This record gives sequence, structure tokens and C-alpha cells, in this order.
Amino acid sequence: IALVTGSGRDQADFFMESVGLKKYFKTIVTSDDVKRNKPSPDIYLLAAEKLKMKPEECVAIEDSAVGIESAKSARMICIAVRNQYQNNPDLSKADLIVESLSDISLEMIRDLG
Repeated sequence: IALVTGSGRDQADFFMESVGLKKYFKTIVTSDDVKRNKPSPDIYLLAAEKLKMKPEECVAIEDSAVGIESAKSARMICIAVRNQYQNNPDLSKADLIVESLSDISLEMIRDLG
């Protein structure tokens, strides 16, 4: 599993360490790792490369229109999760939209692929 974020490395590392999730991710790719941030696909393409996977084999979970555009441009399946911090973002280009991360199942992901 990779974390892909448009935030910088310091902010991402601080957050992941403070919530105790960093150990669950094989790699973390931030805006500091690429020349062009989202909506460019570069950040997702780098994550796939670091995971030694083809982008088409990856599933991105996003909560913003620019993130969805980035993932789809990288040829990934994209699941959008609504969040309470953004006022009605356009998530329509995602392959699937859910209300919560807990709504995502392995069966759902298989059906998308």
C-alpha cells in the first residue's frame, strides 16, 4: 500500500507518525518527490513504480477532483470518498463514489477491475 499526497514530505511524515499509520505503508509519495503535483499523473505513476506495479493494477482512493484527475490520468481505477471538509467537490469522474472508507470492500474493488 502506498500513500500518495499532494502535501509535502514533512507534513505527510508528521501526520502519519502522529496517528500511527506510517508502518502500514510500503511507500509514501509526496509533492516533494515529483516536479508536477496533482492533477498531473506523475505522483501516482511514481507510487506505482515504487510498488513495482503497473498503474492499471492499482486502485487510488481520493477525495478531491484534482486527485481523481491525477489517478485517472495515470490509468488507475479510482474510488472517491466524500469528506466533510470539502463543500460538494465534483467526484463524478471517479469509477465509484462512497460515503466512507468503511464502505469499500475487496469485492467492490474486484468488480471495478
